[in-house]
Amino acid sequence: MERRLSATSRRSAPSAIQRLSHLAQRVGAVNLAEGFPDFPAPPHVKAAAVAAIAADLNQYRHVQGICDILANTMKRDHDLDVDPLTDFVICCGQSEAFAAAIFAIIDQGDEVLIFDPAYETYETSIELARGVPVYVPLDPPSWTLNEEKFLKSFTSRTKALVLNSPHNPTGKVFSKEELLIISQACQKMDCFVITDEGCKRGPSSHPHCQKLTV
Repeated sequence: MERRLSATSRRSAPSAIQRLSHLAQRVGAVNLAEGFPDFPAPPHVKAAAVAAIAADLNQYRHVQGICDILANTMKRDHDLDVDPLTDFVICCGQSEAFAAAIFAIIDQGDEVLIFDPAYETYETSIELARGVPVYVPLDPPSWTLNEEKFLKSFTSRTKALVLNSPHNPTGKVFSKEELLIISQACQKMDCFVITDEGCKRGPSSHPHCQKLTV
């Protein structure tokens, strides 16, 4: 059966986060590979979940109402006019959203710029879409953007750039100056920017409480 799978899927391996979590569980070690909440869910959230179960609210629901709220928020907070029918997709976690974004825009041979070090699932999604991940190193110890290295990473095949801020795994937040360099370069090269932003507080925070913007 394995021989009938695509070459890309045969190259794919379990994530380092998954492997380290299983190893920690096996030997009884403290697991630093994942971010685990150290606080209980708010009482009103738990109560709402219990009430929904008791009321048999167990069917798929349409998310359009949530998209309408997001569109109103974008107008109120950023004065942006967006279409709730076409400009939002609600996914179950960052990994699903990122994969959907990549599959929507990347064709075979397209290059995607990723700041290195990078969250591990980026490379897998890009390769599954038959794209080419291109790593742009950030300079330690503050993980600053080297403008010269960054601009040299663009080629005629560059289709998209992944901007992860706060950055996983370093916790870096890109400065306004760095964001300006990135935005000007992407506009000049006419490439997509996939922004992966969220509530991370540092290297060990959970990567899935995020929003993804293309």
